[in-house]
Amino acid sequence: MTEEIAGYEDIFSLAGIKKFAFNLRGTNCTLKEAWAVAYALWKQSNLDEKLGEDAGKCQHELDEYIREIWENTEGISVAERIEEFITVTQGYFSVTECDKECNIVTERDKNNRRQVLHRMVKKGYLEKHLDKNGLFRKRVSEATAIEWVNADITNVYRMKFPFELEKYVKLYPKNIVVFAGDGNVGKTAAMLDIVRLNMNQFTVHYFNSEMGAEELKVRLSLFEDVAENEWLFDPRERSFNFAEVIYPDDLNIIDYLEVSEGEFFKIAHEIKGIHDKLRKGVAVIAIQKKEGQRLGRGGDLSKEKARLYVTMGNNVLTINKGKNWAMKGVNPNNMEFPYKLVNGAKFYHEGG
Repeated sequence: MTEEIAGYEDIFSLAGIKKFAFNLRGTNCTLKEAWAVAYALWKQSNLDEKLGEDAGKCQHELDEYIREIWENTEGISVAERIEEFITVTQGYFSVTECDKECNIVTERDKNNRRQVLHRMVKKGYLEKHLDKNGLFRKRVSEATAIEWVNADITNVYRMKFPFELEKYVKLYPKNIVVFAGDGNVGKTAAMLDIVRLNMNQFTVHYFNSEMGAEELKVRLSLFEDVAENEWLFDPRERSFNFAEVIYPDDLNIIDYLEVSEGEFFKIAHEIKGIHDKLRKGVAVIAIQKKEGQRLGRGGDLSKEKARLYVTMGNNVLTINKGKNWAMKGVNPNNMEFPYKLVNGAKFYHEGG
């Protein structure tokens, strides 16, 4: 930037800043960046003091001038601006954000933007959000290499579960665990118990879609062996798009993943999004199960990514799927743990 400024002898004046801003228009500089540069120069030039009472008026004039030249984008097509915006944007973006960053103001440009985005989706360069209209993201086409030769097979994710399920199923970083339960069988109690069992070993984030602060405080008070100031976890309210908010390297507990009636097929998509976001961490996901059904909402699709899939119903916890056996020769699949939930917090293994 110093070399670019050097060619403008009157750069530290209003006219000089306007001239410099005009020439930035021919670069890859965005409107936001142009404003930032202009006001850095304004401050460096001490124009507030030099212009005195006229400073506010001149500042407004500079604002309008920069906006005007950026909106007059002859020679820089809508498609080019959108392509540049998408290149530097991570995750989903809205149409509003696209218009703002690409200086799309006129109806003609907005019509062009609609056509550009439609073509990009059709060609597979962009993909639409599954649930929300007007949200897009760049489609990731590259595949990450798996460095299996130097992998440490002893790098087990040593988290704990009710009924000591970790004795039967091993987990590794980036694994998914699903608890599918009937209504009122203790899913939330199980999720909070997992918090209790692991909060001193891992950084735990707990996402809840139903409880407010008061109800959560009541539920935590039911754990008689944990004082209020001993709870070490990060509770959050969330009911959708968990892949956007989970912490890739930590323990994430989602209580619970809900979808609308008739759209249970979306559960597999949600779980896949969570799995793809994980790096060194693990996600434990609670989902609803209709009473009498073998699996939770989404059926077989809900357990595709899970390395441990547990069902809860009729006071029995069942390991429906345990991918990695913890003990040689001991198959954990279809193991049952009859239980009694006492005081909404304490699980007792009946007969165990």
